[in-house]
Amino acid sequence: MPEQGSADSASYVGAETKRRKNLPPTVEERQYNQICSRKGVTTSGCFARQLNDNVADVSYSMLGPNDIRCISVALKTNVTIKDLDLTGNDLSGKGALYLAKALEANSTVDDVLNDSIENLVLAGNEIDTFGGSYIGKALCSNVGLRRLDLSWNHIRREAAVAICSALKFNTTLEDLDLSWNGLFVDGCRALGHALPHNHTMQHLSLASSTKLATGRPSEKMRELKLSKVELENNSMWNLKKLVTRNLKKLVTRALNERREQNDLELCRKRQQPQASMYLKGPLKMQSE
Repeated sequence: MPEQGSADSASYVGAETKRRKNLPPTVEERQYNQICSRKGVTTSGCFARQLNDNVADVSYSMLGPNDIRCISVALKTNVTIKDLDLTGNDLSGKGALYLAKALEANSTVDDVLNDSIENLVLAGNEIDTFGGSYIGKALCSNVGLRRLDLSWNHIRREAAVAICSALKFNTTLEDLDLSWNGLFVDGCRALGHALPHNHTMQHLSLASSTKLATGRPSEKMRELKLSKVELENNSMWNLKKLVTRNLKKLVTRALNERREQNDLELCRKRQQPQASMYLKGPLKMQSE
């Protein structure tokens, strides 16, 4: 028997969808429909209904490269979508190329094109070496993305090198998931050489990525997933030193915050009027 909460949520989503269908299309929807019409592509109703939302979930929608091409053109002028989930579609190499061009449009802080997307999920999209190489090129100049999920694709060899090397130049990406791509030695070595120059990465997942070459991650790194990863040379020693250094910083910060809190409490007590003196414990009578 379904829970009451899930039933209420489903009914709300159904009512919201029905309400939007009865409303006239927005300017963004009309532009997207025109783009699809020119390209001879069927409009994705799921994407069109979310063009004015901050979060667009188009996962498992059976979208191919041509569908992504129209979506990418629409994203270049969209200023509302911040989180875009394209998990489980079929971008392949061409779809990744179209999406990379949309990301590359946001090359400067003052660029008005596509300056809103911060979270992009492309997991399980059959992205190959061709498409991955263009994504790496786009990451070199993109200044909007904060999180990028590329897990469960076919990013290997040249594509792995391009994406990992881009971290040397990217200044905004904080969370990158490259797990289950098989980066091989070349990709992991490029990552090892790029990490010392990156100062924003905080969460990095490399599950099942063969080898991680010598490299010192950013001191802002908070999470590093290395399941089924073989560490090369003295990488383990470097990672151990990094974790120890970050742990000391966190402990020191916590102690400083606690000390400041104690100082504030002491100041408050001093500002309060002093109570009359009294004796603690039972009063002892002295015999004459």
